[in-house]
Amino acid sequence: MAEHMQIEQPSWGEKVSKCCLLPQRVIVALMGFLCIVNCYTTRICLSHAITVLVIRKNTTDNSTSSEESYCPRDPDFGDTKESPSGIYDWSEQVQGIILGAFYVGYLLTHLPGGILTDKYGGKWVLTIGMAFSAIASIFSPLAITQGGPWALAVMRGVMGIGQGVVFPALGGILACWVPAKERGKLGALVMGGGTLGSIVANSLSGVLLKAFAWPIVFIFFGGLTFRAWK
Repeated sequence: MAEHMQIEQPSWGEKVSKCCLLPQRVIVALMGFLCIVNCYTTRICLSHAITVLVIRKNTTDNSTSSEESYCPRDPDFGDTKESPSGIYDWSEQVQGIILGAFYVGYLLTHLPGGILTDKYGGKWVLTIGMAFSAIASIFSPLAITQGGPWALAVMRGVMGIGQGVVFPALGGILACWVPAKERGKLGALVMGGGTLGSIVANSLSGVLLKAFAWPIVFIFFGGLTFRAWK
């Protein structure tokens, strides 16, 4: 029975394995690590982009009136190009819905992701989930310009649906490739991608927003997924 379950490696695979210094299970863990990095960059970049998208409002707390008071801009402050005020007039409530839509989709697909991983294997579940995430990120600028905030909220929900299956799929992949005595170590390596992804997204998003137009943030991080596949 075990002989029938064993998968024969092609001749080219055996040659490549001999040239590689790292065991294949470590390479799988490193790929999972980069996968998590990419997930966190596409997830977090909106938190920076929204500061450029939304018109900033300076409000003062007036105890004698419940109306919002907007501070006029100081004409001696400098060139407006140095401090862009945003494009869209989205309320704080709308911004919160947009930012929270991701986690709605993210929550919905955790358990289905595990069930699908057990049935079909982690490779295809991970591939499809990352594809959903990347497509949602790349098409976010189009959703904003053509559909407004609610279309962006839908894109964020789709991204959450895609990323919700990533952790269950990676868990299934590690269970197949990594021996039990090394799962804690290599599993920690994979999960560490979330920390690096947060650092990269928070550091690089500001640089991209300063150097280019705001759509590049979504396209850049989303495009990295397809670049990795290629």
